[in-house]
Order: sequence, then C-alpha cells, then structure tokens
Amino acid sequence: MDGNNIRTPADGQSEGRPASATAPPRPATAGAAGTGQGSPVALRSRAGIAVVAAAALASMAGFLDASVVNVAVPAISRELGANLVSIQWSLTGYLLTATALLLVAGALADRYGRRRVLVAGLLVMLVASVVCAVAPSFGVLIAARVVQDAGAALVVPSSLALLNGTLRTEDRAPGIGVWAGLASLGTLAGPFVGGWLVDHASWRAIFLLNVPLLLGAILALLPVPESGATGAGCRSTGWVPPSPSSAWPE
Repeated sequence: MDGNNIRTPADGQSEGRPASATAPPRPATAGAAGTGQGSPVALRSRAGIAVVAAAALASMAGFLDASVVNVAVPAISRELGANLVSIQWSLTGYLLTATALLLVAGALADRYGRRRVLVAGLLVMLVASVVCAVAPSFGVLIAARVVQDAGAALVVPSSLALLNGTLRTEDRAPGIGVWAGLASLGTLAGPFVGGWLVDHASWRAIFLLNVPLLLGAILALLPVPESGATGAGCRSTGWVPPSPSSAWPE
C-alpha cells in the first residue's frame, strides 16, 4: 500500500464534515443590526400592552384636540375679542396642518423610527397645549394650535405604525381593534367634557385635557422597542386617512 494514500482520521473528518459544521458563525447583517428593531411581541405581553396603551392614549389626545375646541369658540371669542375670520382659523388651521403633514410624518417615522417620532410628536403637543392654555391673544392661540396639530400629525400615523410594527402578525388585528375603540373615545368625549369645563371652569382648561393623556403615552412607551428605523428605502406602514374629515372630526 502506498504511504501517500494513507488517510489519517483527522483528514477523514475534515473531508467528510459538512461545510456548515466547519464554517464560523456568520455575524448579523448590517441591515438587521442597524435598524434597532426587536422581534415582534405578543399582545398580552408587557411590551404589547404598553404599545397598545401608548398608541391609544396618543391618538385619543390628537382626536380630542380636534373636537374639543368647537364648544369653546363663543367663550374664546368673547374673552380675546376675535372676529369671525380668526375663529375659523382656530378650527380649520388644526385640520389643514394635519392633512399637510401626515405623509411627511409617515416618512419621518420610517426613516428615524416610529417610537422616536411618536415621542417627538407627543412632546410638541404637550408644549403647544400649555401655550394654548395661557395664550394672551388670539394670534398666539392660532399659532399654538398650528404647532399643536403639527405634533398631532406626527402622533396619529406613527402610533398606528408602531403598533403594526411591534405586535406579532396574529395579534395585529385585535390590537388595532382595541386601539381604534379607545382612540375614538377622544372624539366622542371631547365636546361633552369641553362644554362642562367651559361652563364650570374656563375655556383655557380644555387645552389641558390632553396633558394627562400625553404624559401617560410617554410613560407607556418606556418598555416599547424601537420600530421602523430602516432608512430611506423603507415604505411607510402607517395609517393615512382617506380624507381630512374622516380622521379629524370637525
């Protein structure tokens, strides 16, 4: 037997072993590592409950701001001496800003992260609401309302996009159902609570109604992982209403 043909056990193992067994583990790809996204969570988990609560509170605050001012228009106009044009701007300016910025908000959420954009929108709404409550003139009130709605335009699409991107596929439908039911309470309760506050307190109090909702949404987002920061190539999964009237009640 030729000595050159003698095969050692080590040679036999290296030739017979599959390539997958000898290859070193592959590192995570740049796309997966750079997004900062975690795996989908269950609806009944701590993060799942938190993301539904945060999305519902955030959207409820946005819808509340759109409906609560209608009943306070007479009191605001009497105290600040506003004319009809100024009153119209205080109402329609909110809706126009939301319509103009919804698509931009979805793009920002996809590029920089839905959770990050949602928190930014909540903070903008919080500051603008306080300014509305202490506005010394109708011009300041209109400007603060426009800024407030710029924050709401960031909040509404990014909240649902975060919900959709965080929950597991089988939990998204019930999660969105809970979100829609709770968020609609802002539209329903806004005129009733606002009217009571105007009669028993002041019209300025209606702009502070959403402060507990905004703070609660920010706190609820603490255990929620980031979602959607995938760069410019990602398409928005957020919700964009088909018309301003369907998303922002008059």
